[in-house]
Amino acid sequence: METGLTKQTAEALPARVRGFIEASAADNTKRGYASDFRQFAAWCESAGQSALPASPVTVADYLAHLAQSGRKVSTIERAKAAVKMAHELAGHESPTGAKIVTVAVKGIRRSLGVAKAKKSPVLTVDVRAMLSALPDTLAGKRDRALLLIGYAGAFRRSELAGLRLEDVAQTAEGVRVFLPRSKTDQEGKGRYIGIKRGKSPATCPVRALADWLRAAGISAGPLFRAVGRYGTVKDALTPQSVALIVKRAARAAGLDSSAYSGHSLRAGFVTQGALNGATEANIMRQTGHESSDTVRGYMRIANVFTDNVSGLLGL
Repeated sequence: METGLTKQTAEALPARVRGFIEASAADNTKRGYASDFRQFAAWCESAGQSALPASPVTVADYLAHLAQSGRKVSTIERAKAAVKMAHELAGHESPTGAKIVTVAVKGIRRSLGVAKAKKSPVLTVDVRAMLSALPDTLAGKRDRALLLIGYAGAFRRSELAGLRLEDVAQTAEGVRVFLPRSKTDQEGKGRYIGIKRGKSPATCPVRALADWLRAAGISAGPLFRAVGRYGTVKDALTPQSVALIVKRAARAAGLDSSAYSGHSLRAGFVTQGALNGATEANIMRQTGHESSDTVRGYMRIANVFTDNVSGLLGL
């Protein structure tokens, strides 16, 4: 049971309670927390300390150990969250709220800094270069559709990998995609995303998707799938496969593939939209962001030269 509960505590719970606990977080989150807590427990054992329940001093010492080991602030904060969840699920008061822990984390944040190393956004000029470098093969048609749908729809890599044909509807204006679940919608309320037809046949997301589906013979199920060496259409792509496709396309286009990731399509949508004058509200309607902080961060970068006073200095 990947929830941070001890085996003994988990087995003591009614089956239906365990079921709801297991459904309380996304699979990736549960796996991450479980892995983090196992590492914490192993460290406690080597240090002769109790992991569950753990004392505030033990937790603060462990977080300091992670910081001195070169771990990122985000990794340290996730470890703290894993310890908190494990204690709460096991019926113990969490030590992470103690003053010594909060002060230690504050010091770690100030010492290490919290700026995230962002991957480069894929802009429209980059997308065109990537598309031009794709081979005229079945895998090439898939990659063309994936890049264009991912970019125009501002999808996360996990969302692209999870799309199904049943969630896509053709309309006069383009395609309407129903996203049943996302990172910010763990309860599965779902939302619709519209992708308009492009003006150029070479870069139209709707046309590219239709070409891929027709060539692959897909009439139901996962939208984007692996393609074997001999053109065999296989199972659905994984999120990691989506990232690798973006990197491969970037490299083929002569770009630095290490600067791009699966998130680059989504980041590019926000950045290019801001450069082209899209409002924050309309960008967020497509991306599904609940907080404007992330969107504003990309918009600030995109608009750094808009009305920039350095151009008025007479240099």
